[in-house]
Amino acid sequence: MLDILSKCLIKLAKGETNTLDAFMDETNSLGIFLRAAREQTSLSLRAVEKRSGVSNAYLSQLESGKIKQPSPNILHKLSAVYEVPYTD
Repeated sequence: MLDILSKCLIKLAKGETNTLDAFMDETNSLGIFLRAAREQTSLSLRAVEKRSGVSNAYLSQLESGKIKQPSPNILHKLSAVYEVPYTD
C-alpha cells in the first residue's frame, strides 16, 4: 500500500496531473491510502496531528473521502510522518 501511495505522490508532485487522478488510477480513494499509511505506522489521528500540524478533523475528512484534493503542502507533511517519499 505504501508503495502505491508513494508512486501516486510522485505523480502529483511532478505535475503529471493537477487533480487526484494519479491516486484514482491506482485505487478507488486517496482516503484508503492515507488510512492504510497511518495504520501501517500505528499512529492515531491525534498522533499524526501532533507530528504534522494537520488537524485530526481534517485528517479524518481526508481519510473518509470528504476532502478529495488536499494541497501539496498537506501531502508533503503527511508523507514525512508516514515515511513515504515525496518528490518536490
